[in-house]
Amino acid sequence: MTDYLENLEQQTEGIPTPEETPMVEQAGEEAPIEQEKEEAPAVEQEGAPGEPEEKAKRRPRRKKAEVVEEEAPAESATTESEGVDTMPPEEEAPPPPETDQEGANEPDETEAPRRSRRAVTLDSYGNIIREPSDSGLRDISVLTAARNARRILTATIDAIETDGDAMPRAVFYVGRVKVVIPFAQMGFDLDRGEGSQREARLLMGSMLGARIDYMVRGIDAEARIAAASRRDAMLVRQASILNARGTNRKYRINEGMRVTARIVHVSRFTVRVEVYGFETFVPINRISNLWVSDVREVIQVGEERLVEILSLVRGEDGRVTKMEVSLRAAEEAPRLQLREGNTYIGHIINFSEKAYYVRVSGMPAEIRCPVRSSHTMEAMGIGDLVKFYIRGVHDGVPTGAILKVLKKKAAPEF
Repeated sequence: MTDYLENLEQQTEGIPTPEETPMVEQAGEEAPIEQEKEEAPAVEQEGAPGEPEEKAKRRPRRKKAEVVEEEAPAESATTESEGVDTMPPEEEAPPPPETDQEGANEPDETEAPRRSRRAVTLDSYGNIIREPSDSGLRDISVLTAARNARRILTATIDAIETDGDAMPRAVFYVGRVKVVIPFAQMGFDLDRGEGSQREARLLMGSMLGARIDYMVRGIDAEARIAAASRRDAMLVRQASILNARGTNRKYRINEGMRVTARIVHVSRFTVRVEVYGFETFVPINRISNLWVSDVREVIQVGEERLVEILSLVRGEDGRVTKMEVSLRAAEEAPRLQLREGNTYIGHIINFSEKAYYVRVSGMPAEIRCPVRSSHTMEAMGIGDLVKFYIRGVHDGVPTGAILKVLKKKAAPEF
C-alpha cells in the first residue's frame, strides 16, 4: 500500500494542480500583451530616433524659410501654416501683421479729402472758371516770347510807385508777374518842364487806369519781375503806322481821317490822347457838340474815342511833330431842330456861377443859358421847369436866355 501511494505521488508530480492552472492560463494570455508592450517600446524607440531626424531635416528648411523671410516676408505666413517652426531670431523684426496688409488696400480716412475730386467753379453763364497757375511760369514764358520777338503788348496801369527821391514808375501785373516801367521809359516830353519829381508824380498819377502799349526789356524769373518800356512801343507805332507810307508813296495817316485814340489823361478843361504812339491835347471846346462844363464828367481815363485829325505837321524826315485832333468833329452832330428866336421849355439839369444848363424834353442837348442874359431875378435850381428862347447858334452849339420859371421842383420832405 505504501508502495502504491509512493508510485501515485511520483506520477502526479508533473501534473499541475487546479489552482496553478489559471495562473498558467493567465500567463499564457498575458504573454502576447507583454510582447506587445515589449514591442511598443521598440516602436517608440524607432520613432524616438526618428524625431531628431525629422527635426534635423526640418532645420535646414527653417533656415531656408528664414532666408526667404529676409527676401520675401509674405512667404513666412505659408511656412507657419504648414506647421514648420519658422520663429525668426531675436535680432530680426517680426513680420508685419496681417491687419496692416489688409488695411493697406483700404482707403485712409485722413487721406479722403486729398483723394476727393476738386470742386468745379462755374460763372454766371455756366462756363468753367480756370484757376490761374500758382507758379507763374506760363506768364513768364509769354513775356519772354514777346521780348524775343520784339512784340508790342497792351496793359492797364494799376499803380504808381515811388522810392524816396527817385522818379515814379508805372506798375501793372501780367498774371503773377510784376511789370515795371520807369518814368524815363514812359515817353513823356520832358522839354515842357515835366522832369521834376513833383510834376512827374502828378503826371504819372493822372494816368492810373490808362491803356498803354509796352515792350518787354528784361525778366527776372525768380523774383517774378519784368522791366518794360512804353517809349519803345510808341516809337514802333509811329514808324509802322503814323509815319509809314502806302503803296502809292503817300502817308497812311493824313488830315481829315477819323482814327481811334486812347484817353490817357483827363482834367477839367483838357484831355490828352494817344494816336498811334503820338500824344496831343484836346481843349474843352473840341470835346462834344453839347455843352460841357467839366470834361471829367463826360470822359474817363482808359476809354477809347473816335477823333478826327484836323492838322498834321511833319518834319524833313517825314515824322509827325505836331497833331491837332477833335472829338467833337468825329461825333455825329445832334439834330436839335432849334431855331434862333424860337421859344421852348425845359428843365434845368445843372448850373454854375456863370450859366444854367437846360435840357429840352426829347432832345439830347443841353442849352447853355448865361446868368447875365436871364430875364428873371428869381432863384432857380436843378429840376425847375423854365421857359427860354434861343439867342443864337455858334459852331452848332445853341445858347439861350431864360425868360421865367414855370414850376419849381418840390423840396424833399424830411
